[in-house]
Amino acid sequence: MKTIKKLIPLFTAAIIAAVAVICAFFGGFGGEVYAYDPYAFEYTAFHVSYDVRADRTMDVTYDLGVHYQGDESTGLLFDIPVNAGDRVRNVTAYELTALDGAETHLDYKVKNEERNLVTVDMGDYSNKYNQTHYYRIKFEYAITKPAKNETDALFLNAIGFGHQATLNDVQVTVNLPDGFIGSQTKCFLGRSVSGEQSGDNGNYDGFTVNGNTVTLNLDYMPMNNGITFNFFFKEGVLSVKPDLTPYWIIIAACVVLALLFAVKFLAFNKDGLSPVTNVEAPDEMDPLVMGKLIDNKVDKSDVTSLIYYWANKGYIKIDMKDENDVELIRINHSLPTTAPDYQKKMYSRLFGKGDLVKIGSLANSFYTTVEAVTKQVNAENSKLYDGKSMGFSVLFALVGAMFMCVTPIILALTTISLSMFMITPLFNIIPAFIIFALTQTVRQNRLKLKKGKLALIYCGIALLAALFSLIYVWLIPSFIIEVLPKILLCAIGYAIVMLSTLIISRTPEYTEKLNHIIGFRDFILYTEKDKLETMLESNPELYYKVLPYAIVLGVSDIWENKFAALTVAPPSWAMNSYRGSAFDFLLFSSIMRRANMNMTNTFTSRPAPSSPSSGSFSGGGGSFGGFSGGGHGGGGSRGR
Repeated sequence: MKTIKKLIPLFTAAIIAAVAVICAFFGGFGGEVYAYDPYAFEYTAFHVSYDVRADRTMDVTYDLGVHYQGDESTGLLFDIPVNAGDRVRNVTAYELTALDGAETHLDYKVKNEERNLVTVDMGDYSNKYNQTHYYRIKFEYAITKPAKNETDALFLNAIGFGHQATLNDVQVTVNLPDGFIGSQTKCFLGRSVSGEQSGDNGNYDGFTVNGNTVTLNLDYMPMNNGITFNFFFKEGVLSVKPDLTPYWIIIAACVVLALLFAVKFLAFNKDGLSPVTNVEAPDEMDPLVMGKLIDNKVDKSDVTSLIYYWANKGYIKIDMKDENDVELIRINHSLPTTAPDYQKKMYSRLFGKGDLVKIGSLANSFYTTVEAVTKQVNAENSKLYDGKSMGFSVLFALVGAMFMCVTPIILALTTISLSMFMITPLFNIIPAFIIFALTQTVRQNRLKLKKGKLALIYCGIALLAALFSLIYVWLIPSFIIEVLPKILLCAIGYAIVMLSTLIISRTPEYTEKLNHIIGFRDFILYTEKDKLETMLESNPELYYKVLPYAIVLGVSDIWENKFAALTVAPPSWAMNSYRGSAFDFLLFSSIMRRANMNMTNTFTSRPAPSSPSSGSFSGGGGSFGGFSGGGHGGGGSRGR
């Protein structure tokens, strides 16, 4: 017990000593909290001058003396704010031999790491601990969106509120245009809290007005303090200078769009269709090939149509007693030698285990055959479009995309700084490619789609392009390109991308085949019922022979409706359960539709993939930047 009593004073003394050390380290209970900063620095001199013009543009020059105090210091990050839609142009930076000395070379970069900041990165990999360097930063600043109460005024953050260092030897010089009313000038000095100035001094009158020049000198300013001036002018003196540079690029894009139409109508305008009426498939073309030619792709239903094609040829019979598991019965052991190889391949694999096959037994296995057949049909019918037209189409689409991708980069390099390279705009090539691919696919499908549906799809693509444009407008900073030219650039760029597909022209051979296919489709669409009734007398199975083609042409519902009021016998390939006087055509057609859908789904079904192991990761990051007070300009700086 005595030992414990002796230890209590020792513990108390230790706690008091620890608290004292902590308080001393962080500046005491009543002072500001101090934390070690490996990139700390202070300004030994902070001289800034503004040459303001009546159109609210101004030349800004900073002459800075920087003493690096952090043991990891390698340079300075100087932030110029552009959060009010203001413009920054012609940024340059130099190292000085002394504060007022000669300019020497400086490795620097201009970046846009934070959305509302243009950052001048001045530094390298060399350690600058306990060194003093002198820098000059020059740029043109333009106020493009003055507030309503700034019609005849200019609110300027002469020194921003985001400098993370103390400022010594502060000098501010502002040269203003004629019409300046010096007696109304107001100045605010201190911290910025939620955009409003406050501090020990608040309204500050320690500045000098001499004609059109305003100057202010201070020996010292704490970090994160700034200076704002409110300048007032006679009515009508101030204006806003528009940035016309992007519009020259927009005009160039319009020229490219006009050139696109010229290339289309002068070089690739010879693939128009002149349908040739046919009452049967041209050149004994099978429905699978017709399905490929009508829209340049092989659909799942195109492959299934071969089943009915073979049945009509008498090669197989079909039992749809169970529409969910149709039975196919082989009549011919093999197809004729004149049949295409892809037909022979599918036929032999379909009946690989005998003369009778239940469709359900092909689930999750027959898809490999479908893929092989599809690949072969695509290969045998691949040269459908003129190669030069495809090349010109892709070239114009690429140029349209490049107007959106490269314009911000060019403008940043030529108007802001040659050291400012942006990679973000290049990613716009992806949505441009998506729009091009979708438009090309729809154009290839246009012969199979109804006009109303086609128009709806094109509207959907246009809306998607509009959505991509909104993302573009949001991603590309407005200090590089303002909102209106960004919208115009996207509108013309995506117009070029979409309309470039007009150049794609068919080969003469493909055009000739399509003329016969469209003529055959017109027969299906427009032949009157009384004529069909006459044709049924000589060809009782007309409906069934045309049906596979109607399926791949996307008009099977119209073909079926034409026969709804006619007397149609069951097909010869159907099993006996459908024969007799009680045959119901509409019921049979309904069963066929469901059976066909089940066959198609089974032919293309795949085994369920095994679930891969999954993992996740997360990360974090931070952000930094300067601040602005109640006016334009200002910014801040940070160590690096």
